[in-house]
Amino acid sequence: MNNLKATQLGIDESNKPLSFQHTPITQEGYYKATFEPEFPPITSFKPNQYFYTSFTENSVSVIARHQAEGVFYQLGFVLPRKIESGGYDIEDWGDGKVSAHVIAEGVVFAGKQGKIDLTRTGNLIVATFNFEITHGGTLYKVQNGKLSLEATGDL
Repeated sequence: MNNLKATQLGIDESNKPLSFQHTPITQEGYYKATFEPEFPPITSFKPNQYFYTSFTENSVSVIARHQAEGVFYQLGFVLPRKIESGGYDIEDWGDGKVSAHVIAEGVVFAGKQGKIDLTRTGNLIVATFNFEITHGGTLYKVQNGKLSLEATGDL
């Protein structure tokens, strides 16, 4: 993985989490998703860290991460920094594109065949989403995705 991709996901080149200040989620905020069928590396998506910030000059990262007792996984999106409210297809990584990613067991799984409908208002992002990942030859659907986060850093 190149340095830019790792930075946008908040990980190092070994796919391990970088340490950042994170804002505890409020009762108004949330980041939820389910996997169908059950995704063995993440049997229950229970994030404990949240990031809605720009880690790079041209992108915004929207990440929910679980990191505790040697367990690390995350689900997130890399968006163009100036993205406006609307519906977007999940695409392969690249400038000006909307990409989705799941990191588990030290592997980055790129989202495919999905959509995100988002609204950005001031420092708040609200979205619904779904996409697919493949692991070990099995197709997993990330579905029922919903998030609402206030900015945790510069946008």
